[in-house]
Amino acid sequence: MSIGQRDSNGDILLFHKATIPGLFLRFYETIADTSRGCRLASVRVSRFLRWQIRNVMKEHGVSPEVINELIRFLSPNVNRNLRQQALDYVIGLSASDHFDVIFQANDFLLGRSLCRLICEGSIDDTDVLPAIINATATEVVCAKYVTDNTELVQRCIEYSRDCNDRYSLNAAKLLTNLSLHFPDSLYDALVKDWEDFIPDAIRRLNDSMSREAANYLGYVLVNLTSIANVRCLLCEKYVRQILPLVDWNTRPRTCLIAIDILRNMCFENSCHSILLDKNDEFLSTLLKPLADADDNLNDDEIEKLPLQLQYYEGHRCQDLSIINKVIEALYQLCGSEIGRETLRIKNIYALLREFDRASSASLSLLKKNSMIASPVISNNEDNNTNNHSQSRIDDSKDMQVVSAVHNIQEMNAQSGNMQNMGFTGETGNLIYIDGQNCSTLHALIGLLIQD
Repeated sequence: MSIGQRDSNGDILLFHKATIPGLFLRFYETIADTSRGCRLASVRVSRFLRWQIRNVMKEHGVSPEVINELIRFLSPNVNRNLRQQALDYVIGLSASDHFDVIFQANDFLLGRSLCRLICEGSIDDTDVLPAIINATATEVVCAKYVTDNTELVQRCIEYSRDCNDRYSLNAAKLLTNLSLHFPDSLYDALVKDWEDFIPDAIRRLNDSMSREAANYLGYVLVNLTSIANVRCLLCEKYVRQILPLVDWNTRPRTCLIAIDILRNMCFENSCHSILLDKNDEFLSTLLKPLADADDNLNDDEIEKLPLQLQYYEGHRCQDLSIINKVIEALYQLCGSEIGRETLRIKNIYALLREFDRASSASLSLLKKNSMIASPVISNNEDNNTNNHSQSRIDDSKDMQVVSAVHNIQEMNAQSGNMQNMGFTGETGNLIYIDGQNCSTLHALIGLLIQD
């Protein structure tokens, strides 16, 4: 499944899915039909081996003999056309549910062969990276093996850094998977081989002519914000370069990447004073997706808002993924005293009130029209930014690439404590927020009206 899923169709998925047994059988049959010199290979696939393939794969097992036979054709010494066919089938095989088992079998025999082909530049016209991308999408053990292959990681970093025409996109996708599972290790590799990765990635995201690979580097950066030092570095040096990316009308995908980064930066309480400075640029940018020119605000409420929002003529964002993450970011800002006080002084409550009213009105209208609707804001209990962390294998498309914003562990306890806070509502009654019976939006509103 491609990273950055935004709808039921997902992102660009390559290749076609095929079952494991069928792939092996068609592989040998094709070799026998297309190459006179390899008819012996077809003969080796005896009836017993065919039976073994079907039964072992049916039981989700792995036959070492079958893997050994396949890997023989991945050798640089094998005829180029035959090796090409073997690579094509391996890439197709990587769509299967149990490719991770095959990748690890016999002490990573297949994984080692694929990595060697890439590192030695023996892949001819085929990009082998998709097979490794699929293996590392959800399986941590496979991701660990690839991450520990210093030469392969270095080559992927070089492809991405140098904007290699053939391999930069898939290299960025693989780096995305590795950054999901082992962000610290990948960050160390990036610091070593691409010292300016962070400013370069942000610059490419800001470039309207940038290629698709830039978005995947953006996902790498999102995953790296699970590291406290990276969050602090972004807060101190790169906030202003990230803010222009929050443009949901023209670049929604890039906007969501930026919102993910900004949201994770809000987990760093020590940096709230940097984010919430006197110019209100960060806060205004974060709030614009929730604001609307038609909000019913009186003059006194408008005057207290950040200057950039006092005469706002735009309309609120309709992308629920962006909206949810903005609410979560504001909620994390309430984790510090300076964050809560700033949001209260800037009268953010009034904007949230109008947003809540508009959302409730829209929901009521949908219900009246007998349409299935879900609440605009849902409580994300584990604090994971996971809209682009889902991985599945589509029936006809098989490219898996996963990226998630890592849960920032040190904030879990603080968030849990905040959810149990009591506050006094407008009616004067004491309301308790338990984190389950109230949306994040209402919990946030409660924190802002608490004395």
